[in-house]
Amino acid sequence: MLSLQVEVNGNRVVVAGCADAGNIDATVTIFPGLGESWVRVAGDIFPAANPPADALWLQRAILQGDRVTITLVDSAEPTTPTLTRSDPSAEATDEIPFACSFCGKLSIEIEKMYAGLKAQVCNECVQFMHDMAVEDGVGSRGPPESTRET
Repeated sequence: MLSLQVEVNGNRVVVAGCADAGNIDATVTIFPGLGESWVRVAGDIFPAANPPADALWLQRAILQGDRVTITLVDSAEPTTPTLTRSDPSAEATDEIPFACSFCGKLSIEIEKMYAGLKAQVCNECVQFMHDMAVEDGVGSRGPPESTRET
């Protein structure tokens, strides 16, 4: 099966492949202002008779000087991805868990999940965003001028 093999400093970290994969992406991202870098391998899986699922094979910090090699390979036994869903409108019959669209925590790991049309957010992320908004003064101003009653 066509797969992506990722090596960091000459050590194989993952072989990402799946017969039901719609796509598999390998991304190296750097955040110069934060001094952080990451390698991530993810994609979309289309399980039989169920809505698509998010697949994650690798998400790992890398350091300056690390050598990341991505090779297209044919693998009979690729690494099994972690599967989640974040779309609350996805009516599935399989056991793939829902995850927060912001932090990725599974619904069984948190207290409550808030769903929108195409995403879900856990109570911890809602609290974090609320705290940031209050800290920025957003929560203390009241409604915008256009919605105030006169």
